[in-house]
Amino acid sequence: MKSFKFRLQVVLEQKKRQETYARVTYAEAALAEERALTLLTELQDVKCALIEELSKAQTLGFNPTENQLYYEYLQVVTQSIRDQEFHVKGLSQDREVMKICMVRATQDHKSLASMRDKHKHAHTQHEDRKEQSTQDDMATLRHGYQRRIQGQQ
Repeated sequence: MKSFKFRLQVVLEQKKRQETYARVTYAEAALAEERALTLLTELQDVKCALIEELSKAQTLGFNPTENQLYYEYLQVVTQSIRDQEFHVKGLSQDREVMKICMVRATQDHKSLASMRDKHKHAHTQHEDRKEQSTQDDMATLRHGYQRRIQGQQ
């Protein structure tokens, strides 16, 4: 039986590499988003702690210089939170794009693998039919030969 050789094997291997790359980039994008969310949570915790400290400072006594420093720091933290939220939103969009690319690469790879399997199955069936045809021809010739020998006796 002749061995099966898929003509698009090189393309299939390339699609597999693209799928692997897409999976890695998606994982990296998801990790970056997770880290950015962690930083955003930490900034929000800092803001809450700062507001708490500011309220304590105001109840103890009014120091205009200290209050001004608290408010300025609070503005910096608030602006950092806004920037981080914008950054997280961008990373989330990037992750979604990477997910779409990963799904598309997986579909491409799977469709080529499915095509390979179908071609391999068709090749196997064709080879089996050829072998069966050869065996049938040999049986027919053998039967004819045996009848001829019996007819001569």
